[in-house]
Parts: sequence; C-alpha cells; structure tokens
Amino acid sequence: MQKLEEIEVDSYTLGSALSACSGKGSLRLGKVIHCLAIIKGLNYNPFVAEALMEMYFETNDLKSANQAFEEVADNKDTKTWNTLILGYAWCNHMDVILALLKRMSDEGFDLNIHTWNGIISGHVEIGHYEVALQLLKPNLISQNAMLTAYAMHGLGEEGISLFNTILAYGFAPDEVTFLSVLSLVFMLGKCGKTSEAYEVVRKMPVEPDYVTWGALLGGCVTSGDVKIGEVAAEKLLALETDNTENFILLSNMDARSERWDD
Repeated sequence: MQKLEEIEVDSYTLGSALSACSGKGSLRLGKVIHCLAIIKGLNYNPFVAEALMEMYFETNDLKSANQAFEEVADNKDTKTWNTLILGYAWCNHMDVILALLKRMSDEGFDLNIHTWNGIISGHVEIGHYEVALQLLKPNLISQNAMLTAYAMHGLGEEGISLFNTILAYGFAPDEVTFLSVLSLVFMLGKCGKTSEAYEVVRKMPVEPDYVTWGALLGGCVTSGDVKIGEVAAEKLLALETDNTENFILLSNMDARSERWDD
C-alpha cells in the first residue's frame, strides 16, 4: 500500500477532497486527509484550512476546527476568519464570537458582509433578536445582514420593521437589501400575511419591478389571497404582457379559491 508521504497532492486536491468529507460518516477519512496535509506542509494553505474547519464544524468538533485555523499561522485572510466565525455561529457558540471579532480586528482584518451575516444569522437562529440588534452598526452592511437573517428565518414582521428603520436612517437600499425584501415579501405571502407583504412592496423607495410583483403573487397563490393576488397580477401583466407563466399563476390562485366562474 502506498504511504501517505508518497501521495502526490496539492492544496486544491486536498481542499476539494475535504469538502466532500461532510458528515460524520466521512470524518475519519477527513482526518486522514488532514494528516496528509500536515505531512505535505499544506495545512498552512487557507483553502485547505477552510475546508478542514467546515468539516470539523459540521461534526461540532470545535477543538479540531480551531486547530486547523491556528495552523494557517500568518497566511490567514478575511475568508479564513469568516469561516471560523461562521462555524462558531453554526454551532451556536455565540459567546466566543465577540472575542474572535476583537482578535480579528487587532490582527488588522476588516469585517465584511459575510462576517456580519454569520454573526447576526447565528443570533437570530437561536432567538437572540435583541442581542443581534445590539450588534448592528450604523451602516448598510450590518443592516442588510440583519434583514437577510430575518428573511432566511421567515421573520416577516421583524423584517418589515427593520426595512422601515433602514429607510428612516436615510440609507439607500442596494441589491442585497432588495433581495432580502423579496424574500420577506414571498415569506409573508406564503404565511398568509399578504396585507403586510403588500405594504412592504408599496413602501419600497423605488418602483417595484416584475420580480417583486411576482414574489407577491407567488405568496398570494400559496396562501389563496385572491384580492391582493389580483392586484399583483395586474401589475405583473402590465410589466410582462407576453409571459404566459403569470396567467398560469393567476389561474392557479383562482382554482385554489374555487373561483372558476370569475
């Protein structure tokens, strides 16, 4: 049998192999690959380290994940830090994240949207809304991260409140903001809160496009709200006169509400 040290590999090969070792069933193989990375001196490579951390976090092995992070030494970059912080968020170990953020800053790395998304989403997922709100900074990046977390977890009312706050602060919504709002609109509609979803659309600071009205119509179809669904359909058909899918959605909504004769 070929010895580990005789196997020819590079960082891309190891990182890709580690990414495939998700779940406890492949943890043993992943640890073998980790050993090979150490033997080959590739454990310091950020791509390999990030794959190792993700594998260990998926099995809640925080000690090994942290070891993989430390092995990168001076080759750490913002993505390496984000992988570590996201991992602790996934594992609901929010208590250590503030210390990690301070260390990250002390070592000269800036927090970006991915960092904030991981932290805030972790707090929202475990119900720590107030803590997440306290973490918000007076900039659009952190506000978007919170809005994205609300959308991901289907927290429509909280999302609406935050969206209004973003507008009240005078921030100019960007594509991330609007994508989160789209998710909110669909989730609210799906949960039967179509009036609230419609209010979000009406209060948007730009003219809603066909994607926005389509999200609202999709939510109305799911919840069976014909009244608001017809408003969304009318707007949508005016923007996309030749799209037959819109007619199908409207027909499905009528069918759900047993309005075949209308």
